[in-house]
Amino acid sequence: MKCFVSMDLVVILWKILFRGLGCRPMEKSVPMDLVVVLWKILFRGLGCRPMEKSFLFGYHRLGCRLMDACVDDTVHVLEDVGEIGTAVAAFLREFDARAPNPHPEQFFWSFNGPLVPFGDFWVPNDCSPYLSRLSAGHSDFTKGFKLSIGLGGPMMSLLGSVLAAMDESSLEDVTKTQILAWRSVIQDLMDVGFDLGFMMKRLRQMAQHLFGKRLADEIKALQHQIALLQDSLAELTAYQAAMTSTEGVVPRPERGGSLLDSLLD
Repeated sequence: MKCFVSMDLVVILWKILFRGLGCRPMEKSVPMDLVVVLWKILFRGLGCRPMEKSFLFGYHRLGCRLMDACVDDTVHVLEDVGEIGTAVAAFLREFDARAPNPHPEQFFWSFNGPLVPFGDFWVPNDCSPYLSRLSAGHSDFTKGFKLSIGLGGPMMSLLGSVLAAMDESSLEDVTKTQILAWRSVIQDLMDVGFDLGFMMKRLRQMAQHLFGKRLADEIKALQHQIALLQDSLAELTAYQAAMTSTEGVVPRPERGGSLLDSLLD
């Protein structure tokens, strides 16, 4: 995504931020939230910088390099925006890393029913419906299992507990911690031969939605600020035009000339 700002808009915003239309210091007259938005427009254009091959729309980054001259409050706000891109990259590195599951089955969900057969394995009867839903679209995900049938039952039950936890969650409230915990279980099960690559893909999509929502919220907030600035810009432009038509245009002196020279011309 890229936002283009006209040169006239940039020039006027620059005057407002650093000099004011009357070329006087405006240290106490510009609210900090306005300064922040102006800074973003002038130095970032609200555009996105490419980052290492990541995810989300060709994997773009919202982070920006801050200039030393920026005031501390502005730096903090811009860092909050940049942290989104940093968080995306950090999460993907963690997601792709190998991390054995440290949690027991009950951490995700507790099944208490008697054991019933599910294919070649025995699982709690209240776990069976979740596994059945999974196998409806991927009936052969257990065919590569490398261990004994006796060990497969508890592993299938662990998988069912993750499926139950996912069933009780939604895209609106899922957290990074949950996604990473589920990922660890799936990685372990894939190591012993379960064909669950499709679940890893789905967990990655959940992460895309999670960070995509944060990005959408940030974009919406910035668009609102830009709309407010456009209204203010229209008023300032009209005021500047009125001043120019009333006072006339001051002649520009020749290079090296003084204001007195222009006055006497």
